[in-house]
Amino acid sequence: MFCFQLVRTKKVSAYGVDNEIVEEIQKFPYPFQKLLIKEACAVMKRIESGKNAPVLTSLDCDCLFINKYLLPCKHIFHEHMYGSTKLLTDEHFGVWFEIYERREQITILVPQTDEQRRTDS
Repeated sequence: MFCFQLVRTKKVSAYGVDNEIVEEIQKFPYPFQKLLIKEACAVMKRIESGKNAPVLTSLDCDCLFINKYLLPCKHIFHEHMYGSTKLLTDEHFGVWFEIYERREQITILVPQTDEQRRTDS
């Protein structure tokens, strides 16, 4: 006879953050959900202080948060939510979750848009 224990994980919610992003964040353990939602909500503070999207073309950022936790930071959320590059796809969240599980950094290539290719030429 087998005994199974159902483990229920708490799930965060957030006003002003796209439901698709929240659903991906909810796949992480609750303490990490809180960290990620805090970063996603920090985008509103950036906008209120007059900051534009950081014009990121990849998931590379040099801020303290991403280097400490190896998770998406407010700059990546800002670019995804209000910039021209959608950095946080289901595939990318899968890679972030893999980074969380392995605790190592992985290089992620984001395809360039036509506009980015023209400006690079």
